Amino acid sequence: MRLNARHRVSGTASSSSSGSRRPTALTRPPLMLREAQRTPLLLPGLLWQGMRQPPDASNRECLARLGLDRPTTFAERAYRALVNAALVRSRAG
Repeated sequence: MRLNARHRVSGTASSSSSGSRRPTALTRPPLMLREAQRTPLLLPGLLWQGMRQPPDASNRECLARLGLDRPTTFAERAYRALVNAALVRSRAG
């Protein structure tokens, strides 16, 4: 299931039948991305870290669940790098 950008950042997904919201398994990294959006100076560091560090197996699984396993556009690649860095930072601390 591919989630749109609003659901990716908020960390929630809509249930198709009832329309209710449920938390995804990736709540923490999107919260870190929200914090980075409030402090834009954090975004270049996250982007750089995400581009330099390839995702490990668990990060690849998370990225696949978000539909970012095969990015095609530059925007998708940048978002994948940001999410990858957020995942790495959330596990480190």
